[in-house]
Order: sequence, then structure tokens, then C-alpha cells
Amino acid sequence: MTLWTQKVLNGLNPTSKDWKEHLKKAHLKAPSMTPNAYAKYKTKEGFCSYEVLANTLLDLNTKKSILDLACGDGFLIPYIQKKKDYLLLLSDALQKNPAFAIHINVL
Repeated sequence: MTLWTQKVLNGLNPTSKDWKEHLKKAHLKAPSMTPNAYAKYKTKEGFCSYEVLANTLLDLNTKKSILDLACGDGFLIPYIQKKKDYLLLLSDALQKNPAFAIHINVL
């Protein structure tokens, strides 16, 4: 249990340092925690927030590249794969390889 969690459970105010430590430990333990928690929630049209983000980025992005900071387990990748010839740059400082790129060329 992190110091942030202990403070919250005891009714104390955690610091921003506590929060940063908590995020690092939690994401190292479970990099897919965010998609697991939120991907099941859908818009009226049936899209999860990752689909909404991907569609927005693909509609707006004319450079054909997208940088995903704090990518975790790469949950956004399949939603970007809908389009041809995109360079998806993934970076997660908590991973062993903090920066890598995937060139998506869907036929």
C-alpha cells in the first residue's frame, strides 16, 4: 500500500509527491489499470473514450503521426490502426524501454 493510499484511508491530505509515488508504483504493478477501469464506459454512439480520442486525433492530425505519452499497455494502438500509414510513437517512462515507435501500415 502506498503512502498516498494510507493517507487517504486515514483521512489525511496526501502531498503531490505522495501522488507521484503512488502513480509510479500503481502503473508498474498494473499498466492496464486505466483501460480496465474506463474502457467499458461508452458514449451514446457506443464508443469508449479511447475510440473517441483516436477518432479525434485521426480526424485532426494531418502529419500522419501521433505521440502517446504514458501509453501503459498500448491500449490505444488498435483504435489508431483503423487508418493507413500512421506512425504511432509510444512512450512510457515507467517501462524498461521508455520510447519506441510503431509504424502502422494497414492495407
